[in-house]
Amino acid sequence: MNSKAIHDWLSGEGPYAAFWISAVVALVCLVGAVVGLIRWFWLLFGVAGILGSLHALHIARQRDIRRAYEAEADRLMDRVQKRLQSSHPDGRVTFDDYVKALKAEGVPGAERVAAQYPRPETKGR
Repeated sequence: MNSKAIHDWLSGEGPYAAFWISAVVALVCLVGAVVGLIRWFWLLFGVAGILGSLHALHIARQRDIRRAYEAEADRLMDRVQKRLQSSHPDGRVTFDDYVKALKAEGVPGAERVAAQYPRPETKGR
């Protein structure tokens, strides 16, 4: 597997697959430990598997939440860009104009958002 394939797997469904695989292995270890088929230290492997699968699921959820926030920020920036294009057809938008457009969209902390996100004309779309 090349690095792009590994990156795609880890950024796609990989954490979910890791969760289910490690959850099944952990369940098998726990059941085996309970019925006495394997020694007690396998119980620790089962617990470690459960904790590892929960961590993988947490990482996947955080990634999905971050993607949702980024999508909402992109929609907001598109609305702001349309607002600025209609009021500044020549394209000369100042930082203050950008802050005013963000405030008009109802963004709390518009100055911070204006400083954090690039202005529409410099975003590189």
